[in-house]
Amino acid sequence: MFDRQGNLKTTIGTPGEKGTSLDPLRMQFDQVGDVAFNESGEMSVVDGDGGMNNRLLKLSTDQKLLWSVGGEGSAPGQFSVPHCVEVDRYGQVWVADRKNKRIQVFHGDSGAYIGEWALDEDVYTARFSADKSHILALQMKVRRILVIAAPKEPGYLGDCEVIDSMQMKEGTQPHLLSVSQSTGAIYVGDIGGNTCYRFLPLS
Repeated sequence: MFDRQGNLKTTIGTPGEKGTSLDPLRMQFDQVGDVAFNESGEMSVVDGDGGMNNRLLKLSTDQKLLWSVGGEGSAPGQFSVPHCVEVDRYGQVWVADRKNKRIQVFHGDSGAYIGEWALDEDVYTARFSADKSHILALQMKVRRILVIAAPKEPGYLGDCEVIDSMQMKEGTQPHLLSVSQSTGAIYVGDIGGNTCYRFLPLS
């Protein structure tokens, strides 16, 4: 964690040491993919962009472990490269389970499995639009971003209805995306061209 001036304030884990430990005094990770925060400041972490771990953790505001789910596999609550994590308006935790070609959803308070959306290609990123009405699912291998209608109530995922899609140009490798909460603009990191693209919503 850094302050607004770029000064390092907190480090979780020991730099240069990979591991599986969940002891709050010596929490170790291996190839963390992403982090996300709920409105209370609690942090969700996906630890498993390759390496020994395939898990989702939730930490309190003082970096204590609240719960953990995971393990390598394709059963509910298991992962094969959890690559991105997002928290919705209800506090539910969404994970882009990359190699399992799905997005899984978990209860924010307990980590209990709620459900999943199965897709046709590896899912690298799952982010909510600024107004939380849609989920943007990035699929790098086909250079595509799916726009999917988000559920309108907690605990109910709907039918994963694809409303629209954005096709990136040939030769790009869109890897991660982020959404501006103030403008709704979509930023896409392209590791093929070492480029970041910005897409503005149509008025």
